[in-house]
Amino acid sequence: MLDVKNAAFLTEWVDLATPKLRGMSCQGLANTLRTAAELGIEDGAFLTKWMDVATPKLHGITGHGLSNTLWAAAELNIKDEAFLTKWVDVATPKLPEMTAQGLSDALWAAAMLGVKNEAFLATWVDVATPKLHAMTCQGLSNTLWAAADLGIVDDAFLIKWVDVATPKLHGMTSQGLADTLWAATKLGVKNEAFITTWVAAATPLLTDPDCPGSIRYYLQGGR
Repeated sequence: MLDVKNAAFLTEWVDLATPKLRGMSCQGLANTLRTAAELGIEDGAFLTKWMDVATPKLHGITGHGLSNTLWAAAELNIKDEAFLTKWVDVATPKLPEMTAQGLSDALWAAAMLGVKNEAFLATWVDVATPKLHAMTCQGLSNTLWAAADLGIVDDAFLIKWVDVATPKLHGMTSQGLADTLWAATKLGVKNEAFITTWVAAATPLLTDPDCPGSIRYYLQGGR
């Protein structure tokens, strides 16, 4: 994708594209919102029109496209109730179509937007648990943070997450480690190997002036 962030170009694009959204395909609508989020397009008229046009067409979007759509909605802080209700109804049976990254993005976005539908979360856990091994370090961190924020308490999921994530902790960013610490604490993760590895991964960050305060507090005895 080209890096097209020229303000004049984006303004002109929004003006021309908004009245033509109705003519876009289902996948085109999904791609458009994802790109709008990546480019930081927050035009109210455009987003309102997109919601009006796209909500009844969500059923035609693929699992991958649905993940991208919710991620974009979270990035743009779109909390349209009709859209979110429809998205959950359509996306829940399509969760098996999503990749590991798509599942991570969908759960993170659900947490950001306050989506706490029980059927969706239960299906997500069933589908995502065997795919945790394919998530990136950042994906694993985002996933545990979202699980904690949404109140997901599933032993099989947590055991699998710890097994997969522990050897990948050294690959997480400082913010990822901080988010993981918060989530693991909230979910009551007390696996000794996980904690030992987390401490080893986080300790070198103490010399970084930008080290998250939660990491500094924990390592300096405030446990």
